[in-house]
Amino acid sequence: MHRDRQGKVLRRAQTETDAGLKYKAIILDEVGWKSPKLSKTTVNLESYDSSDPVMRELRQSTQTHNGEKMDVIHNGSPFGSDHMSFLNDGMQAVLTINGDDEAYPHYHQKSDTIENVDPEMMAMIGKMNLGATYRLAMA
Repeated sequence: MHRDRQGKVLRRAQTETDAGLKYKAIILDEVGWKSPKLSKTTVNLESYDSSDPVMRELRQSTQTHNGEKMDVIHNGSPFGSDHMSFLNDGMQAVLTINGDDEAYPHYHQKSDTIENVDPEMMAMIGKMNLGATYRLAMA
């Protein structure tokens, strides 16, 4: 039986399987909207704590490529997005998403257009993800 850091029992699919040890995933969603509620550009790394090796590479990559320009936060209770299929297969997978994703006013609306994307934020998250992908591929 496996437990997370809060002691919650994890399903078998939430523990590392052979596939989880071999493959890792970084998923992007809503990576360009900068919330007016946050004083600094913020990215949320959403995943179970078992994906910490991937999250460490993402944090290191943003420090290397973005310095102090972007805050990185973590939501350890992932739900309902593209990373869940990987996590449910026991893989280490992290969703990178804007730091205030539930407040995004254009979510699945016709108004969800490129005009709502902050180019600097999108570039910072792109650098973070590509840098981490490279670091993971070379490990």
